[in-house]
Amino acid sequence: MICIPLWIKTGALPPTPELRASGVPEEQAKARAKALSAVAREQLVTQSYFGARLKEREYRLITRLGGIMIAGFSALAVLEAALSTMYTVGVI
Repeated sequence: MICIPLWIKTGALPPTPELRASGVPEEQAKARAKALSAVAREQLVTQSYFGARLKEREYRLITRLGGIMIAGFSALAVLEAALSTMYTVGVI
C-alpha cells in the first residue's frame, strides 16, 4: 500500500520552518508552499492512473501480437499450399 502524505491529499503544504527561520515573511512562505503543492499534485502519478495506463498498454500489446501471429500463420498456410501444389504438379 502506498502512503500519500496528508499535504498531497488536502493540497495544503505547510510553510516550512526553514523558510521562516531564514527571514522569509510568513505570507511569502505560504505562497511558496502553495505553489510547490500545486506542482507536486500536477506531477504526481496516482497508483490507479498508472494501473489503468499499464492495463491499456497490455491490451494494445496483446492485440498487436495476436495480429502478428495471425499474419504469420496465414503466410505459413499460403506457403504450404503453394509448395503442396508445386509438388503435386511436378515442378519440384
